[in-house]
Amino acid sequence: MKRVFHLYGDNIVECERVFSLIKISLNLTEIKVNGSVTNLQILAKLQNQIFEFIFFPGFGRGRWKQDILIHIKERGGILREAADCIITEVIAGGEVVLVAIEFCSALPAGNQAWQRSGRAYSFARSNVPYIYLTEIGGYELDGTRNKKAARMPNPAVPFSYVSYSNTRKTPVLIIYQFSPGADNKNKKRYKDIIGSSQLLELLHALIIDTDWENIKSSLEEKALSFVGELASNSALKKSILSPREWIDLYNNIQIDSDVLGYLSSLPKICWKKKVSIELTNSAKKLMDLGAKYGQAITAKDLPINFISKENSKLFLNELTALYPNISNEIKNMFDGSDSVAICWITGFKPQGDDSRPDRGLLPLLRMLVGEEAKVLTIVYGPAKPMMWELLESTPQKLAESNGLWEVIFALSDGLIVDSLTLKKSYISMNKEQWISTKIQVKAQKQMTVNNLRSPMLYGENDVDSALHMLFKHILSDNCFESMCNPPGGDWSGISIVDKNNEYRWLTLPRVTLSNSKRPDHVIQILTKNQLLCIESKDYLQNLEKGIGIRLNQYCSDLLSTIPSCKRDKNCNFEGWDDEVSSYTNPKFDYISASAFIQNKDNELETGLKKSGCDIVFSLKFTADGKTIIYIMKGSSKADEVIRLLENAVIPDTIHLKLIIIA
Repeated sequence: MKRVFHLYGDNIVECERVFSLIKISLNLTEIKVNGSVTNLQILAKLQNQIFEFIFFPGFGRGRWKQDILIHIKERGGILREAADCIITEVIAGGEVVLVAIEFCSALPAGNQAWQRSGRAYSFARSNVPYIYLTEIGGYELDGTRNKKAARMPNPAVPFSYVSYSNTRKTPVLIIYQFSPGADNKNKKRYKDIIGSSQLLELLHALIIDTDWENIKSSLEEKALSFVGELASNSALKKSILSPREWIDLYNNIQIDSDVLGYLSSLPKICWKKKVSIELTNSAKKLMDLGAKYGQAITAKDLPINFISKENSKLFLNELTALYPNISNEIKNMFDGSDSVAICWITGFKPQGDDSRPDRGLLPLLRMLVGEEAKVLTIVYGPAKPMMWELLESTPQKLAESNGLWEVIFALSDGLIVDSLTLKKSYISMNKEQWISTKIQVKAQKQMTVNNLRSPMLYGENDVDSALHMLFKHILSDNCFESMCNPPGGDWSGISIVDKNNEYRWLTLPRVTLSNSKRPDHVIQILTKNQLLCIESKDYLQNLEKGIGIRLNQYCSDLLSTIPSCKRDKNCNFEGWDDEVSSYTNPKFDYISASAFIQNKDNELETGLKKSGCDIVFSLKFTADGKTIIYIMKGSSKADEVIRLLENAVIPDTIHLKLIIIA
């Protein structure tokens, strides 16, 4: 009997990462890889049973025959949120969704801590178990890459996962592992919080289909324990709930969904919003009202608070004096019958672009206070004027084109906008005024099987999949993949190896002081003291002019600094140590490269001239699932890379061909 599983991922790296965890958790043997590099198939054995895993890297409409994200939304996932990997099993002619998994290596600093809350919220709404694997103990770095301080999340974030998991009755599990840059002090303090072993047990239970309630309970206990540890910080007293109050809140949630009512009964935590942008005078006064009559929701420094029902009418009197024409529906929210939560959203950067982390703020609030609570959203950031026009004229169109507004409309009961870029003094809207897209929750638990062996639309994801297969797997004896960051990746770090150790640089800047550019791939050539730095794009037209020298400079700048951590190079997962005194800069020779999908036969030469790179890769994807990589050298610096490619032995089962153009 053969069981077939599909792994839908942001990219090839996320698919591989999940498969690696599954392989360990099930102790799979006789691994065989075959198929197209854009849609790999892996066969493995568990005792006498055959398992097949098929990768579908890259989300997006029209990319695959069936869109897994549309299926999630039809099941009730109301936001346009994708996880790093979604696992399904092919059963009886359809696909059953088993679990969604998210990885995060970003420091849990400020709004980064709740950036992915929308994913947890949306998958739980679709009744899909959600696993959020994130890191603790990492350090923020200064401009010279020296450690500043360890960054930890606000305790409200891990608590929200436990709370929502219980209220939705769908597992929403936050699992912590140590950041590679964690020091011994944090490792000792938080060692009992780490859930790596439970993660493997959980994946085993999901794939084999055995009960995992005890594993879920264990992970929730670890998360609650972490909440208590974070709350025990003496510097935070009187600004967050105490460890005892967090436990009491958790116990209360089991019997009463009125979280705001319970918080009203506790000693008041004062709330004051810190703002780093310029505000209108009325927005400043509105925040003062929020501080005067409101109180914090579990923690002082979160941009969420609430007005208790006892203070509702007092707040409303001053609110209507400030905004005389707000809708009656918003006025009715403050009639004194219920407490009202307020979400304060900056939402937009100084030039009017979306601030992506703010998409997770309302989901965090809902995960804390529940679906029944009244929520007023206040937007005060400097959006572009055209956005305000769309908000009033066609809010449905705005929601369809913008994820932040989709969240606001889906999770708010009322809205007030007060921004410097707004032509009028303010906008007031209530839930009935915006026409959001109605999501029809379908009864079926399966979607039609994706039976393609190549994508319907090709893009940068496929360029990166081919390069990853080539350098990490086919040329693994002579190359070390220092970094691979396809679309949807997290830029978590760059590694190099010597005879004994792997050294890693964390918290990578996008550019450096020398105006260099972070590559998409970094390959250490083990046969020479060289680093290959690759910029990948979908098509040549999107390749930046003169990018080659900037790629090399980035790695040269970075590797001249001290790495963040090291480990034995034969260690597969953890084992990181922040003691790196043994590091000496190997002073590599740097080779720049560009890669893109081929549209015309002469694009190799054009790519070399445009990018100024030492070598260029042009990829062609055929209708039968084969990938052809055309390669042209631009300088003698790439001689060793060419030699390795000329001698590459590609397994017959992998549909990949290399053609080197003289």
